[in-house]
Amino acid sequence: MRDIKLYVSDILGFIQQIEDNLGSEAQFLASKNREDIVVFNLEKIGEALGQMVLHFQEFSEDETIKDFIGLRNIVIHKYFDVDYKLVWKIAENDLPALKTRIKSIAPK
Repeated sequence: MRDIKLYVSDILGFIQQIEDNLGSEAQFLASKNREDIVVFNLEKIGEALGQMVLHFQEFSEDETIKDFIGLRNIVIHKYFDVDYKLVWKIAENDLPALKTRIKSIAPK
């Protein structure tokens, strides 16, 4: 089984990629590169969280984690119909709560 520290490290790295590339809403929506980087990293976050929940059941009822797993599923299955304004809002408004939650999981 993969160590929880690796999941935490990976997810925080994906979050950092999003933070580094998000920019303002106007910058984000004007740049296909930014959109691709953010969506790809949101997908990776959702996948990593899904695997983490699979191996560490104590996180299976965590609402913040469940929300991001659901987001990954929506983005993957509607790839050609992604609402980039919604993606930006999620990255801007909801990602900080996930970052805080993931940091709280990190073993001391």
